[in-house]
Amino acid sequence: MSGKIIILDEFTSNQIAAGEVVERPASVLKELIENSIDAGADRIEIEIKNGGIGYIKVSDNGKGIEQEDIPMAFERHGTSKIRQISDLSNITTMGFRGEALPSIASVSNVTLTTRTSENEYAVKAVFEALQLKSITKAARAPGTTVEVRNLFFNTPARYKFLKGDIQETRYCTDIVLRLALANTHAAFIMICNNEEVIRTNGDSELINSIYGVYGRDIANDIIKVNAQSEGFSVSGYIGKPFASRGNRQHQSLFVNNRYVKYPELNISIERAYETRIMKGKFPFYVLKLDIPAQNLDVNVHPAKTEVKISNISDIFGKLNFIIKEALDKEQEVFVPSSIKPTYIKSEEKKEEKNTIIDFNDQLSKFSEEVHQIQQNSNIFNEQKTEYKEQTKDNAVNTGKFDKENIIKNEYDIKPYKIAGQIFNTYIIIDKNEYIYIVDQHAAHEKMVYELLKKDYENRTVISQQIMVPIEVVITSTEMQFISQNSEFIRRVGFDYSEFGKNSILIREIPSTINECDIKDAFKAMLDDMQNERKDKVHTALYSLACKAAVKANKKLDEKQMQYIFENLMKLDNPFTCPHGRPTMIKMTKYDFDKFFKRIV
Repeated sequence: MSGKIIILDEFTSNQIAAGEVVERPASVLKELIENSIDAGADRIEIEIKNGGIGYIKVSDNGKGIEQEDIPMAFERHGTSKIRQISDLSNITTMGFRGEALPSIASVSNVTLTTRTSENEYAVKAVFEALQLKSITKAARAPGTTVEVRNLFFNTPARYKFLKGDIQETRYCTDIVLRLALANTHAAFIMICNNEEVIRTNGDSELINSIYGVYGRDIANDIIKVNAQSEGFSVSGYIGKPFASRGNRQHQSLFVNNRYVKYPELNISIERAYETRIMKGKFPFYVLKLDIPAQNLDVNVHPAKTEVKISNISDIFGKLNFIIKEALDKEQEVFVPSSIKPTYIKSEEKKEEKNTIIDFNDQLSKFSEEVHQIQQNSNIFNEQKTEYKEQTKDNAVNTGKFDKENIIKNEYDIKPYKIAGQIFNTYIIIDKNEYIYIVDQHAAHEKMVYELLKKDYENRTVISQQIMVPIEVVITSTEMQFISQNSEFIRRVGFDYSEFGKNSILIREIPSTINECDIKDAFKAMLDDMQNERKDKVHTALYSLACKAAVKANKKLDEKQMQYIFENLMKLDNPFTCPHGRPTMIKMTKYDFDKFFKRIV
């Protein structure tokens, strides 16, 4: 009887190693760029095509590889980073396991062109499925270029789990973005399908890298952090509270210059923003933690995206305090840079007058104009009377009411009177033996959502042209997402054009949301859509409706309250907002009498 345990052949073991290190094109990029950084490169050029599935090229001006070392570099566990086990406790390089190149080469075709400064010419080595096919002389400046073609061509099971080209491009762009922020000493240039999407200048200034990656809007609304504590130090930038976003894509945490995912540290930072930002919003930050190597274990994940910190509980509390202190010490009033006060100098009095934009001014004109499609909404009573008569005739003729007529008839609006508004948030309606307490934001949000949904489904969205186009500065990843969803975004009612590398100009907007902050609404819609994997359409409509709706703590006049209540009651289901919260509650006179012990 033969034994059941065998030693896997080299090709199969390399395939398994590739599964640990190379999950998708972005994994390949990460490994290759980190090799360039470890080689001392201060200029790294990246090019990808078809999301990196068809082609990846990483070129640097680092030290290069000696010709005799090339075959060894493609052997498993071949590394120049460590020599013995004791070196594991003092790792300063990005990679060290020596599995990246053989893992990549086992599932693709790789061409390596490299030259050291001591050599007069470069060497070009071609590998197919880890087999060295040729090695020849070539021409290039000192440094290394790695070209990867046909990723996963020999592993169709893994290939089928990749996303489409656009999604894989977003993953690749995101990983380059993080590495550029971590390594500000190096200039990064990234080209996707012959179009430049990322460029940093490598001047070692993090603020300039943030500007290059995220744009001026974010770069103008951040706070510098630089603090030391026992056991670690932290530096970088955090966003002001109003610069928060609807997802965590604008958060980057680096430990010893390595981008990591560490939930405990993320929680520590986000808790510092509690009571400062709305629930469901996430702060912006690019923070770098330096921790002594002996307190750190980076060998817990093949891709090095996870680490272990021995003194994490101590760092958790101290980091939270540092972030809170940075927010508290910020003397400037938290006002977005795009609407900061404008100072006007008087030539006669030589005085400065401070003109401050009222945040609530955009809602002061809230009225029937909220949706231009709804004409004659102020003659609702006559329309309702006509509708009731038609409903009655239908009931007589058919002997029954349909579902819509039952709702309209049961919750007939008239007669009623507006008793007032409390807490500038709730509308009180007195109707016969009932009191309706209406949440003005939830109610208006429901109305706007139903209008957006109806227009979208019927393809009857009316767009309103903006006199002055609105510039929205976005990241290259967001630009790719917009490109992927351009048809939907235009169908919702936005018309836009690209304006430079990382910004767009919005020229038309859905007329339904013309009273809100358009830039804020558009960015919130993008964030929410990127968070949602299944139903992006309704998620986008929810987001726009929320931004367009009148807010809580907003004083309304009687005409505005009447508009909200009457148009809310027109809906088939007026009782919950798009998020499932109640729009109103109903109390009877009996409920009040019982509460006040008039009825026992």
